[in-house]
Amino acid sequence: MGGSNVIPPMAIADPGPPGVYGTEGTPGAKNTPSGRLGAVAWTDASGNFWLFGGAGEDANENFGSLNDLWRFDAASKEWTWMSGSSTIPSYNGGQPGVYGQMLTPGTKNTPGGRTGAFGWLGGCERQPVAVRREWICIDI
Repeated sequence: MGGSNVIPPMAIADPGPPGVYGTEGTPGAKNTPSGRLGAVAWTDASGNFWLFGGAGEDANENFGSLNDLWRFDAASKEWTWMSGSSTIPSYNGGQPGVYGQMLTPGTKNTPGGRTGAFGWLGGCERQPVAVRREWICIDI
């Protein structure tokens, strides 16, 4: 498992080193998400750890709200960058979302960068609800 045990001097403003993304969808011994604040995380039925978003540094050391999704495989001890962007447009910015048409699935739709998101498992009903914030139900 990769990661850093170094706390940067400005830990409040900078949660840690930038991410090492590798190839999207491909596990790798050097892949590692950046240190981050306010990400959402969960563990699936296979024991894999998932991590989405939060405030951290992208692959280019720009700090802001991330929209990347990572999976840590407990058996292989490797991270996989699953989706989202490896970069954000500017320091202290956020990755913009691509939302498409409301209530219409699209392969290019992706949530924007966010900090302080939350998640849940189970009890999800598959009925679309038009709200100003996104509610996502995923099958894992």
